[in-house]
Amino acid sequence: MKDNKENKKAIVEFKRGKDVKASSFLAVAISFINAFTYFSIGIMRLSEGRDGGAVFIAGAVMLMVLGIVAGAVIQKKNEQDKEEK
Repeated sequence: MKDNKENKKAIVEFKRGKDVKASSFLAVAISFINAFTYFSIGIMRLSEGRDGGAVFIAGAVMLMVLGIVAGAVIQKKNEQDKEEK
């Protein structure tokens, strides 16, 4: 009976870990969409001749920051995978 309870607890913890990974991936995806939207709106406003430089720069900066963070996370994950092997 005790083993069964421990197994259920382990399963619940495993599912929680998957939920956290999925929600963090969703947050990053939404951030990329938001940054790309700012970037696109800035380009459209600049091409129309209106003042859209601030929006364009804000979108470009957000995309750069997200790219740097994503690159760092991928590099760290690769290093962890190499250490495990």
